[in-house]
Amino acid sequence: MGFLQLSTAVIALLGSFGQAAPLVEKRTLKFAFGQQKVRGVNLGGWFVLEPWITPSIFEAGPAGAVDEYTYTKLLGKTEASKRLEQHWSSFYTENDFALIKQYGLNFVRIPVGYWSVTPLDGDPYVNGAYKHLATALDWANKHGLKAMIDLHGAPLSQNGFDNSGKLGTIGWTQGNSVSQTKNALNKLRDDFANHPAVAAIELLNEPMGPSLDMNVVRQFYYDGWGNLRNSPVAVTFHDAFMGVTSWNSWGAGMQNLLLDTHHYEVFSSGELQMSYQDHLNTASNFGSQMASNNKWTIAGEWSGAMTDCAKWLNGRNVGARYDGTFNKNGQGSSYIGDCAGKASGSVAGLSQTDKNNIKGFIGAQIAAYEKAAGWIFWTWKNEGAPEWHFKNLTDAGLVPRCALSCIASWPGAAMVEAKHGQSTIAMMWMNYDYDEEMEEMIAFDDTLAEADGNGNGNGLNEFVVVLTCVRSQVEKVFAGARRRRNLIFAKKETVGSGQSHHSSMITGLGGLAPALALPQI
Repeated sequence: MGFLQLSTAVIALLGSFGQAAPLVEKRTLKFAFGQQKVRGVNLGGWFVLEPWITPSIFEAGPAGAVDEYTYTKLLGKTEASKRLEQHWSSFYTENDFALIKQYGLNFVRIPVGYWSVTPLDGDPYVNGAYKHLATALDWANKHGLKAMIDLHGAPLSQNGFDNSGKLGTIGWTQGNSVSQTKNALNKLRDDFANHPAVAAIELLNEPMGPSLDMNVVRQFYYDGWGNLRNSPVAVTFHDAFMGVTSWNSWGAGMQNLLLDTHHYEVFSSGELQMSYQDHLNTASNFGSQMASNNKWTIAGEWSGAMTDCAKWLNGRNVGARYDGTFNKNGQGSSYIGDCAGKASGSVAGLSQTDKNNIKGFIGAQIAAYEKAAGWIFWTWKNEGAPEWHFKNLTDAGLVPRCALSCIASWPGAAMVEAKHGQSTIAMMWMNYDYDEEMEEMIAFDDTLAEADGNGNGNGLNEFVVVLTCVRSQVEKVFAGARRRRNLIFAKKETVGSGQSHHSSMITGLGGLAPALALPQI
């Protein structure tokens, strides 16, 4: 890769439950949470099976398999182990990690079930994934990525979702399930907390707070933090579907906490009926809630989807609410729209309208989540759910794609693009002053609004922000010019014949392009 690809959705530059938490010395972490944005992808469907991510595994397996529990139980340990070893060895390879880094990302979140860490007698699950987790962490480190190990499934299921390992009843907190979950976390700590790639360990993915005793959940989080507090990792905890701001009063004196919240707009008919603009506004408002929180907060799961059309997203053979085929436990749905091109296949099979909308939705979400500590997309890849496939969406130009270490955070880009999604502006600066740049950008935004609104057909018709944001490389090219900023605007105007031309060339950026392996403009 090694280049900065122009894109219209660019990311910009350069114990509150009755006992006080003990004060501890803040540990030095391996990632500067709160200073550096988390920008990553989930490696979903690898060590925890989900029918919608890898439907071929379930299509080749027992008809009654709906999750990893039933898959292994119905196949038996010998056959299940054989098939899953093939999956673990091939679904992700080192090349994926190399590409993730080359696409400008810095984080991977790796879901793993308790059964792969501390197996329990009587479970049908098979062993073998744990050694592949160790290999994955080595690949992450080799390619300059940080990793979050995410305990995605707990004994008896913490949410009843198929992605917990066992679909159906929520049984976590019963019997010894909480202590067994702590045992799994302690083993992850002992084996991997000091691994150079491991920057965070998530205590538990998506415990269903409204269906659980939240006093038990909070105590579990407190104990989990206590068991990890002397390790050089951020202790990550999910908001338990209680609201991202509901945790502000919890965690006094607890250092290095990272709050994980997940944002999807597809799992209710009300969300699916929202307009495109409503989806954008909802994401933006959610980002503002994240930013108002008093803890480091990331969107640890989100996607480009505005429908639930992906095959088996709601469960094997369940159907989609969006097209009215949903049928689960006697609940149906009414038709909202067509799932053509979105149920399965590639990004190339999406309509142009869908592509445009997904592109705008992804851009809006990135801008929203970067108001807080960052984001991790779900998921890097899958077998055929185009709205959820980060790699394919990026290859199709629907996600910002930047050169190695080249993503940074300048909010002005998202602001202008939200208003002028098809207008063109190219810009470059060094050692910029944020407030001054924002004032200039707001003024230019007003100019764009006037130009595009006069109806003469000569307004700006394509918007691209080009950021030369690899500071170390820029400084090599412009030695001695560290305090010099060069802000250049290039307009691509539409002329009466329908042809287009550049009204100005970006001399500075053009000269810089060869040194940074950037495309000439």
